[in-house]
Amino acid sequence: MLLILGGRALGAGGATAASFPTFGVSMTMPAEWRPVAELGYGQVGRWLRIENKQVPMVVEFELVRPEGRTAEQIARTIAEKQKGKVGKSEVKIGDDSTFAVTMSAPAQRLAPRRVLVAQHGKQIFMLSLLADDPAKFDAEFNEAAKSVKFSNPVEPRDDLKLSARSVPLLGSGFMLHVPGPMRPDAVKDPQNEAFFGIQNYVTGKSEMSVLVNKKAKDANVTLGQIADQMERNLPEKMGIKTEFAMKEVKRDPQVYLSSFFPTKGEGNVEYIHAVAIFTPGAKELMFLNFQFPVVDARTTDAYKQLIPEMAKSLRYSTEYLRARDEAEKNKPK
Repeated sequence: MLLILGGRALGAGGATAASFPTFGVSMTMPAEWRPVAELGYGQVGRWLRIENKQVPMVVEFELVRPEGRTAEQIARTIAEKQKGKVGKSEVKIGDDSTFAVTMSAPAQRLAPRRVLVAQHGKQIFMLSLLADDPAKFDAEFNEAAKSVKFSNPVEPRDDLKLSARSVPLLGSGFMLHVPGPMRPDAVKDPQNEAFFGIQNYVTGKSEMSVLVNKKAKDANVTLGQIADQMERNLPEKMGIKTEFAMKEVKRDPQVYLSSFFPTKGEGNVEYIHAVAIFTPGAKELMFLNFQFPVVDARTTDAYKQLIPEMAKSLRYSTEYLRARDEAEKNKPK
């Protein structure tokens, strides 16, 4: 299901400008392209069009792990899996030459039909068009590819301002605003947990992570009582010797957030943790578990400022629930 999120910076003349500083990428695209949630760490951005309450096309822009492969080799691997054809393309991604993969019409809707693969320095980028009628969108897809501009990526700590983007949490109607560099990752139990993380493309290392868990709740127990219980039991369970405190940081919806507490991980690396709890319903309880390694004082301070802002950004969206139900109703049989 494709759910629309808040947009990025808008440009003039019917075009939208999007900037992704941690990837070192910016680009423009038609204003009709609406941003949707990315699907993984390497996904720079993802957009769709809506026509007559249907989605005729999706565009995905990704940073691909080379793993010793060239752009041509990656393009040929895609073609082999998708039964497509490969060739050099006149359409560039920015100023970089591309290999194009073209696929014939598949059985399912919104499958990849055109993919451009380019090498930029040591990195490989891939722009994909998923559409039932790709010829209808070729021109704007090509223009978006040409508009890409590359720059040196910045460290996530310098791009942690909460964006207009918000992500739905486990279909509950609760939305969480996230910083621009944050991306989702796969989990074993998507009905009851979600995972978001930040990758540092300057150092090549993962930084902050957020694990969201949904659990059953006793309807007769208040959120304040649960916070008190966590304050008593969690320090002993995690071997925490420092002060631990749960404080109410938001009233509507009611959210409790713990103070920051450190633990030692593998290789004696120190991690900073925080836990936010709230209830999407009388019978449900949600935990947001924040974690990031201690890298340096500036990075630590940046994440310590971010976490309370994220906890306070939680809101309940009836608009999301209506969009979810509408998408389900209009889903092709």
